[in-house]
Amino acid sequence: MLPGPSSFFCAVLSLVSLLSFSGIAYSQEVAVQPRILQAVDDARRTTLRGNTHPLALARFDRGAAPASMPLDRMLLVLKRSPEQDAALLRLLDEQQDKSSPNYHKWLTPEEFGQRFGPADADIQAVTGWLEAHGFRLNQVSKGRSVIEFSGRAGNGAGGVPHPDSQLRGGRRFALGQRQRSADSAGTDAGGGGSVDAA
Repeated sequence: MLPGPSSFFCAVLSLVSLLSFSGIAYSQEVAVQPRILQAVDDARRTTLRGNTHPLALARFDRGAAPASMPLDRMLLVLKRSPEQDAALLRLLDEQQDKSSPNYHKWLTPEEFGQRFGPADADIQAVTGWLEAHGFRLNQVSKGRSVIEFSGRAGNGAGGVPHPDSQLRGGRRFALGQRQRSADSAGTDAGGGGSVDAA
């Protein structure tokens, strides 16, 4: 016996309800919580480990960079929360698992940023700090994990507690020879450094 129109309608309605519920669960999972929870205070600094360029060695040091030296296309890399890292690893596994509903369901850069990037409030806090210190915001990547900005070596004087150096070795670099530091309020969200090669 073939199912009647009402059985077919009920099956479609059930499928639509299931998909709608999945969409609600997905949107709740996507909500990213801000990680910069206090006002940025340049007087409270925390050292960011592991972001000094390998060429930033004393033997290449040519002295402090002039404050007027342009620093174009610097990149600040923002890190994900441990929960976002775990969710990303889970998604990557699911995208390769043929039995998963996420099999080969790739994300656009914008979807990736919404799901695994920092909260809007965190991006606003970081870009606001950069602009307040005279840096020019070039762009925030579509994946929301990289902020590109430009300025001059002297721009960060109020917030970067050490001078950048000019280093030799084929090209001129403006790099800090010491570990970078950040406001203690933002150390959980920032994890990268920047390089300007001329």
